[in-house]
Amino acid sequence: MTEDEAVLQNVGPRLRGFRKALGVTLTDLAEGAGLTSRLERGHIRPTLEQLLPLARAYAVPGRSNQSS
Repeated sequence: MTEDEAVLQNVGPRLRGFRKALGVTLTDLAEGAGLTSRLERGHIRPTLEQLLPLARAYAVPGRSNQSS
């Protein structure tokens, strides 16, 4: 397994951990970010379009890679 595959395989469990740490139900998150349990269980790989609303829901700060 490549490093990228390992990271992708762990996305669902990490998302579940973030959600539970925030005390948010899957239903509440689905309403706010369009998340399904299939993503958390690793049945589907998230797209950028799925990850961006999740990052907002979890208040993950964005990073700029632009140099000044």
